[in-house]
Amino acid sequence: MIKKVASSDLKPGMFISDLNCGWLENPFLTNSFILKNDKEIERIVNQNIDKVYIDTDKGRDTQEALPEKEAEKKTNGEIKKVAEEQP
Repeated sequence: MIKKVASSDLKPGMFISDLNCGWLENPFLTNSFILKNDKEIERIVNQNIDKVYIDTDKGRDTQEALPEKEAEKKTNGEIKKVAEEQP
């Protein structure tokens, strides 16, 4: 299952399926890989990448994250709310 995770909640053993950033901000050679250690997590956080997508079928899971579909629904609802508040 794909989940959207805060970078601060990442742990070694998680499989990053998408770093959720452009290639210029990507501190790695690829956009999907398994996190091996805390140093890789620090690289993501230091690059100001706030949220990433993990694949729990390929790596470690977390309870703090929403599944991708739920995260998208929540984000779209927040965007709609802000848009409705604009004069």
